[in-house]
Amino acid sequence: MARRAREAQSAASKAQRRAAREKLGRLRDLQVHPRTIRRYRRHVQEFYRWLDHTGREVPGTVAEFDTILCTWAAHLWAEGDAKSILNNGLCGLAHFVPALRGQLNGVWRLYRAWSRAEKPVQAPPMVKVMAQAFAGWFEAEGHPGAATMILVAFHCILRTNEFFELRTGDVSASGRGLLLLLRGTKIGQRLGIHQEVALTNPWLCRRVREAVRAAGAGHTLLGMTPYHFRRR
Repeated sequence: MARRAREAQSAASKAQRRAAREKLGRLRDLQVHPRTIRRYRRHVQEFYRWLDHTGREVPGTVAEFDTILCTWAAHLWAEGDAKSILNNGLCGLAHFVPALRGQLNGVWRLYRAWSRAEKPVQAPPMVKVMAQAFAGWFEAEGHPGAATMILVAFHCILRTNEFFELRTGDVSASGRGLLLLLRGTKIGQRLGIHQEVALTNPWLCRRVREAVRAAGAGHTLLGMTPYHFRRR
């Protein structure tokens, strides 16, 4: 009897794990964030479209892959394309074809040369009055959630995607302030954890509580999609 009970318990536990893992998705896709996979796939497809457009065949060996990727990198450079296309294409190929990881030395040397020669164009840091101006405009346009998230992001030094994805369930009381749970951060993905940040400003805490009530369970506090936020 005891043995059957243990076997039944083991089978039930296995079924629960299987169901939970089905929701999480394929193990291979859990290595990087879904947004990153979509970006990889888009630029890898761009590489294969270039192969087709120029009448080249898909390489059959790692050495041939490296050689033809060097040609693609030179094409992107000459055409004035963004360096991120090459970076995402190379990282995507290494993700989808693990045998290529660490083997494309020639094209990565070209990528590093590109990085040294062409410095990134960076936006100047946002100052407080600019953040307040953006927030004031969103508030006047009837988007209080977006206004609040701009000020919270400025106050807590959040990345764009971090305040885009902040949801009602990610906010909890902590002492005299609030604790914000940040999912999918760069460090968090690398370590397999969720990061947290404390919000102690009383006025912002009140605004966040209002945003939580207005958003409804499970929704983002931003109150709109990242696409519509960027358009506005």
